[in-house]
Amino acid sequence: MTESHEKLRVRLQESFSPSYLTLISILQSMLLGYLAAEFNNNIDSIYDIGNEVFIRAITSLLVIIVTWNEYRMGATQFVWFPKTTDTIVPFGVAIAEFFVIRYSFEPSNSWFYSMSFFYFTSFVGFYHMYFRAERLTINKESLNKDILDVIGTGVEIDKAACIAYLIVTLLFGFSISKYDLSETIQIIMSLTTLVLLVIFMIHSERQWQRIIRFSKQREE
Repeated sequence: MTESHEKLRVRLQESFSPSYLTLISILQSMLLGYLAAEFNNNIDSIYDIGNEVFIRAITSLLVIIVTWNEYRMGATQFVWFPKTTDTIVPFGVAIAEFFVIRYSFEPSNSWFYSMSFFYFTSFVGFYHMYFRAERLTINKESLNKDILDVIGTGVEIDKAACIAYLIVTLLFGFSISKYDLSETIQIIMSLTTLVLLVIFMIHSERQWQRIIRFSKQREE
């Protein structure tokens, strides 16, 4: 590899994390502003802190936080050469987030279907991230192998969690459409969706801590 080729490769690799984080930050900031506007417009419906709408609003906020955090971790720990799909996938996730926020303040099954759509796009996002990370090799050497080894089964857990959560929220949405469920049952469903998201956040944080410990070991 000539010196000019090496410089180009380094420049492409170094552009990945800043460009990805900039795109994600812009999208999540826009969604956060949209959520704040919807919150303000529907303040009367969420006055009762225990009602379903309030739980959905909190879950929608966590969706934004989780999405940004996952992309932040992915763009920091992995590297690959950016392609068109690296723009398409984040926009797909953002569209799903938009619908989650859109239906957060309406007591209908549409919110659960929107959450299902979000988990579907999240699965695509995880699959795309790990696929690109695994495939990047320079001179037959994987640049992400060490990190992937540290994550281990976390790769499959991330994808499996998205599928499981997709099914759960899809069943919740279908149940509301099919049966005349009480408000209490619907609150329990919304609360369950919130708890599942919190569990995923805890899993992600533990995985990130393993990577941090690994980086410190390499420094030593």
